[in-house]
Amino acid sequence: MKKMFDHKEQRFSIRKYSCGAASVLIGCVLFMGGQAVSADEQVTTDTSIETSQVNTAAKNNIQNTTGSTAVAPQTAATQKETAVTTTAPTSSSADKAVSVATETTPSQTTTVDAATQTEDETTNSSVDATTDTADSSTTAKVEKSPVEKGARKEEIDVAKLMDKTQPAQQARLAESKVTQSVPSLPSQGYYTYTKRTEVKNEPKASAALQFYVNAGDRVFYDQVLIADGYQWLSYRSYSGIRRYAAINKLVTEPVQPAKPTPSSTGTLPSRGRYTFSGTAEVKNEAKWSAPTQFTFNRGDSVNYDKVLENDGYQWISYISYSGMRRYAAVTKLAQPAPQRSAQSQVTGTIHIENKTSQGFDVVVTNVSSTKGVKTVKLPIWSSQGGQDDVIWYDAVKQTDGTYKLSVDIRRHKNSYGDYNVHMYYVQSDGSLQGVTGTTTKVEELKYSVTGTIHIENKTSQGFDVVVTDVSSTKGVKTVKLPVWSSQGGQDDIIWYDAAKQIDGTYKLSVDIRHHKNNRGEYNIHMYYVQSDGSLQGVTGTTTKVEEPKYSVTGTIHIENKTSQGFDVVVTNVSSTKGVKTVKLPIWSSQGGQDDIIWYDATKQNDDTYKLSVDIRRHKNNYGDYNVHMYYVQSDGSLQGVTGTTTKVEEPKYSVTGTINIQNKTSQGFDVLITNASDSNGISRVKVPIWTDKGGQDDIIWYDATKQSDGNYKVSVNIDKHKGERGTYNIHLYYIESNGKVRGVSGTKTSVAEPSSAREIIPSQGVYTFKKEVEVKNSPAMAAKTEFTFAKGERIRYDKVLDADHHQWISYVSYSGTRRYIPIATLTNEEAPKPVQVTGTIHIENKTSQGFDVVVTNVSSTKGVKTVKLPIWSSQGGQDDVIWYDAVKQTDGTYKLSVDIRRHKNNYGDYNVHMYYVQSDGSLQGVTGTTTKVEEPKYSVTGTIHIENKTSQGFDVVVTNVSSTKGVKTVKLPIWSSQGGQDDVIWYDAIKQTDGTYKLSVDIRRHKNNRGEYNIHMYYIQSDGSLQGVTGTTTKVEEPKYSVTGTIHIENKTSQGFDVVVTNVSSTKGVKTVKLPIWSSQGGQDDVIWYDAIKQTDGTYKLSVDIRRHKNNRGEYNIHMYYIQSDGSLQGVTGTTTKVEGSQTSVKEVQYNGSYYFVQGKYDEIVVANKKHPMAANYNPGENPTAKAAFLRLRNDMIAQGYNVGYAYSGFRSYDYQKVLYQNYVNKDGQAAADRYSARPGYSEHQTGLVFDLTDKAGNLLEDAAASTWLKNNAHRYGFVVRYQPGKEASTGYMPEAWHIRYIGKEADEIYHSGLSLEEYYGFEGGDYVTSATTPKPSTPSSQKPVIPAQGVYRFTKRSSIKAEPRMSAPELAYYNAGQSVTYDKVLNADGVTWISYIAFSGKRRYIAIA
Repeated sequence: MKKMFDHKEQRFSIRKYSCGAASVLIGCVLFMGGQAVSADEQVTTDTSIETSQVNTAAKNNIQNTTGSTAVAPQTAATQKETAVTTTAPTSSSADKAVSVATETTPSQTTTVDAATQTEDETTNSSVDATTDTADSSTTAKVEKSPVEKGARKEEIDVAKLMDKTQPAQQARLAESKVTQSVPSLPSQGYYTYTKRTEVKNEPKASAALQFYVNAGDRVFYDQVLIADGYQWLSYRSYSGIRRYAAINKLVTEPVQPAKPTPSSTGTLPSRGRYTFSGTAEVKNEAKWSAPTQFTFNRGDSVNYDKVLENDGYQWISYISYSGMRRYAAVTKLAQPAPQRSAQSQVTGTIHIENKTSQGFDVVVTNVSSTKGVKTVKLPIWSSQGGQDDVIWYDAVKQTDGTYKLSVDIRRHKNSYGDYNVHMYYVQSDGSLQGVTGTTTKVEELKYSVTGTIHIENKTSQGFDVVVTDVSSTKGVKTVKLPVWSSQGGQDDIIWYDAAKQIDGTYKLSVDIRHHKNNRGEYNIHMYYVQSDGSLQGVTGTTTKVEEPKYSVTGTIHIENKTSQGFDVVVTNVSSTKGVKTVKLPIWSSQGGQDDIIWYDATKQNDDTYKLSVDIRRHKNNYGDYNVHMYYVQSDGSLQGVTGTTTKVEEPKYSVTGTINIQNKTSQGFDVLITNASDSNGISRVKVPIWTDKGGQDDIIWYDATKQSDGNYKVSVNIDKHKGERGTYNIHLYYIESNGKVRGVSGTKTSVAEPSSAREIIPSQGVYTFKKEVEVKNSPAMAAKTEFTFAKGERIRYDKVLDADHHQWISYVSYSGTRRYIPIATLTNEEAPKPVQVTGTIHIENKTSQGFDVVVTNVSSTKGVKTVKLPIWSSQGGQDDVIWYDAVKQTDGTYKLSVDIRRHKNNYGDYNVHMYYVQSDGSLQGVTGTTTKVEEPKYSVTGTIHIENKTSQGFDVVVTNVSSTKGVKTVKLPIWSSQGGQDDVIWYDAIKQTDGTYKLSVDIRRHKNNRGEYNIHMYYIQSDGSLQGVTGTTTKVEEPKYSVTGTIHIENKTSQGFDVVVTNVSSTKGVKTVKLPIWSSQGGQDDVIWYDAIKQTDGTYKLSVDIRRHKNNRGEYNIHMYYIQSDGSLQGVTGTTTKVEGSQTSVKEVQYNGSYYFVQGKYDEIVVANKKHPMAANYNPGENPTAKAAFLRLRNDMIAQGYNVGYAYSGFRSYDYQKVLYQNYVNKDGQAAADRYSARPGYSEHQTGLVFDLTDKAGNLLEDAAASTWLKNNAHRYGFVVRYQPGKEASTGYMPEAWHIRYIGKEADEIYHSGLSLEEYYGFEGGDYVTSATTPKPSTPSSQKPVIPAQGVYRFTKRSSIKAEPRMSAPELAYYNAGQSVTYDKVLNADGVTWISYIAFSGKRRYIAIA
């Protein structure tokens, strides 16, 4: 490959121009801003001059004829056309030469026309000519062209120069010796040459010529000096040699332009055409002191539209082609003209400081002006876009007298690259004075983003994400971490914001509970929200959350068992998920969990847990107790652990107690209880005592008093038992420590009747003692005698009583003390007749829940007010005794219904006693019986059926529901086998009309867990107890997941396309069809997530307009996601499509007689490839706009340090390409040559729009770094790299990294499309039609061009302007190649095609184009 193209360095020419003053001016306009090949890249040249005659429309001026055409004579006899033939250097030197041509290489010629034209024509040719005058008192003068005055500025104002261009006057100016002061240049800066200039190694006119620089070339100089009669600038070349260039010659014979002769006011029409009779200065205002812009010479004429008098002169005025109003003094009035003011002297230095990628500071020092400085103005703009971002800043004065400004490129469209900084002073008189200027460069940041994800502290419950090395060239505002598990299609994705740590890292703790408790692979991606608000993807990783090796431990110990309860001690408590609470549900085996209590065990200091169980809280049930254990884990889930049983034994009951009767008298006796003991403990000793008379109507339940010796004692006085004597019943009961009443023993004793001597006296009155009597303070014979009454004494008493076997009277003494006096000793009296009572107890309607008590034959000699039925079960020692009132029935019987629920649901023997409340209010015991309530043969039934199973849940149907105790509610606790019951829900099944119960289970309520599910069933029975019934399991399968969808691309145009989605379905249902779409350019920077619209036929549709995607063309990516019914996002499929460039069929390519073209978006695009040749005589030269853009591009690459040289290959004529192509054919053969070289007429170089770059060694540019930069940045200058890899089929040529083609504004869109010109515009490309050379279009072509009826036409050759559409009509003026005109008519006449327009004069003009 390299061998084939060793000759590539031959494929360009380096041209230099030698031209007259007019050419210098035009050269400044066309080639400003670029620097030609420097001294160290130039070659020695032989220049051959070929003369080309330029015709004029008229040779003499026609004076004072309004509306006629005045044509100035040609500036010089001929214009010089320069051709450069470069040869290999004869010797090696520091100024290395480039070998460019061979013996057969033709000379390359370029013609620059500078023709005159009438002022009323709308062309870009003839405008105001310029000059500048100086005071005649200046001693040192310089001979120069008018544009040389602009050399003191860093950049040349193109519009101003165009405005000042007039070839005829320029020629006269070049011939005259117009004198000026030596231009005051800054001591260093950039200088743009205004003409072809010799460069020497010393500042002497006689020094040897080293090389030439051309007009428009630019150099950075560091010295200005006067030597040998010239003003020189000097710089050091890349080779290190100091160079000198003479830019102004000093002369001593000034020529002063004539001033108007003083006279009276001339009589001029208010508008018309004026012919100057002498030299006249042209100014921008009607003031003699105003600067002279240029001069008119004698014989020149101008159309004016205004006459005025000012500043001592009569002036005429007109609007120039630049749009500027001009003034010329034609007659001096009587008063003397004012003198010009002195030129102001200004100083000022610009310093660029604090440069960053975001801007820079401008510091101005040494600020002064002889006119004073009010404001320092700094117009600043980037080199991109033609000053479209220029801002005129006011610098801020600092305390040290300097001025400062901070420039932020955000105010300049964020443009990078060269920035122009100019400086002006607003002086004290209000004038604006230009001072100096400079450039600086804002480098684009080499974009960098870094960040590393670390996964730490992994557990079965989550992990930590730690991000280190966080940085972005654009700054980082937020670190975003989208995290999701690989299950479910991102349905658990969460975009987290990582928290910045004090060490600069970022951290996030991920809890899988936020991700549906999913385990397995997790995806962690990282994005930065940058300081400019953009979202930058950085990196990503995955990690795995393992299912925990689930472990739960715990051991139950039963300690301290008694007949009243036991202690539960739990050791070895642990769970993988942590333990918050130890739950101990405990119940006795009696009654179907009706006494279940869920206890919380108490944590001890040794990390064990403890609980004390008292069977009184469990209905005092004995027998087996169930002790289960659950943990409430740290995640809130309830985990069953283990269980055990223990037995509470009915105590081997031991109770003792001996009743001793002491101190018996006729008035009573003492009861002494010895040997009192009870296995259950004794809290009180109860002694019920009653006589045999009256059926317990005198019963008293005494509390025995514990004595110091441990015995218990009760003193009984018969007065409390109605004074009855006879048999007394003494029973013994213990109230045990557990509250139960325990019967112990019983005995009987008798109280004998005393001998009777009772006196019959009133209950109160006066008593006369029959014998001496003792007076006591209590009615007891053992009481102390206080005093005595003698026989015959009397006392008023108020009470009579029997006590201590005596009859007593009692009174209250004057001291207030009650006194007692025995008056008779009592003896045993005859017992009264006993009360007669009857009654029979019947037990009826016995069930497991109770029984009825029916009492018949109810009677009592004292009458019956109420039938009392104390009833209690034999369990618990009367702790459930209830004294019922039986209800009298209409038949005289009494009835009571007993419900064992009121007796603690105790089963077994029940005691039924009967008492009458008699008519005198006494309570008479009647009889008693027992009955037995049998434990039911307990029965509970129920069957669980699992129906309607799906991947989302199932139905539970319960049939055959019954319980001996009745069923109030069917409870269904359900949980998945994952996670230790952490998703358990106790459901209430719903009773159906057919008696079954039903429940629908949705796994979304169970954390969407799949796999095994546990279904248990309990009944809440009619007595409120919870009865476990049965259980089963079922399996919820992972769905055989199915998602479908097909993307169709329809209705493709160059502006967009339609997306149609068919076959849309998902196992989970589809809520929304999401279509993220982006072009392949720019890394998804134009991605848009669209919602497709559902159509009536079930399809989904979206119309895509590329204007929403930055107008990018080329490949587009279309991905599809479904938002499913559960809210999850499911990726489905994707495709790509291509948006072609603006499609123009081959038939739409037009030909204008010289070349083919298509109409682009902004401009006409010349087409030159193997299918579209140019005319042999099409010879436009280098396009000035393209050349200026190219020089900026080339110089920027050099300034940025890329391996790019100043040499280049640009325009090539048909003849030049013919020789060049034949050389390649001779060397490599036609087939090979056709792949890299164009046949004559087919080369893009002939368009003048193409440039080949070279490296510093002079070879065609193939440097990788430079080529990459060029490919990615050429569009910023209006270029595209024409022949790129992979495009040979459309372009017809192998890749050429160095070959760039100027397009203009549309280059940006072509670059981003990724297409070749053929692909973008749609014209035909590829190889030649045949292997033979395709015939060139003849000139002029018989083929008529196809152009719009009106528009802008750009000329490809010199074209005559005529007053009528006849070839024989005289030429009024002409357009040169490259110039353009706006036309409004196309017509065919005289065998050719014409365009036509209205000239500035109002006359219609015609130009033949084919």
